[in-house]
Order: sequence, then C-alpha cells, then structure tokens
Amino acid sequence: TLQFINTYLPEESRIFFVGEKKGYYCHRDYIPDFSPEHWTWKYMNHKDMVGLNRYFKDNKITHILVNTNVISCYYYPDNGVTEEDVESFNQFAQTYLKLLFKEGSLYLYRVQ
Repeated sequence: TLQFINTYLPEESRIFFVGEKKGYYCHRDYIPDFSPEHWTWKYMNHKDMVGLNRYFKDNKITHILVNTNVISCYYYPDNGVTEEDVESFNQFAQTYLKLLFKEGSLYLYRVQ
C-alpha cells in the first residue's frame, strides 16, 4: 500500500493514518497515528461528519490510510474505542471518502 502511495499519489498529498504506524515508509506528508484513540479524538472534536470533513479540508488532508487489523484489536476492554467509534468512521467513509486501493487489512481512501 505504501508503495502504491509513493508511486501514484501526487507529491502534495497529505495522508491521515488510522491504525497504521509505519509512516517511515511513506514518502508523502502524513499525520501518524500515535494511539488507538486517534480517530475517537478527531471525531469527538468534530461531533458531526460535516465538521470532521471540514477539518480534513482545512488541514489539506487528501487521503486516509486505515489498518483494519489494528482497529479490530481496539475492542479489548478499557482501550477507549467503541463499536460506535468504528461505525462513525464507516458512516464517514460512505459519505466523504472514495476507496482507492486495498491490500490485506490496509485501505487507502481519497477525501472527496
């Protein structure tokens, strides 16, 4: 997936990582995922999907990379991420994202 990013995404791309920590292979600007609460933190700051999409646009985020294996591990007790958080991402993806590439558990979306 990162080879796809490095080869096909424009140089000015900025990627928001969710559940993926291997940014050192990414040759585009990216926002790393430091904790399992990354998506929750963004969603909580922008209670509605329109506000969240505006956050991405205002911060020139052009793509989102999601590692679903890591996200599925977040369901352990006391991890801070709920099924509702994951569903909120799925709803956001259906409305505001376009799937560009999938490999294994990695999904690369373009922000519409």
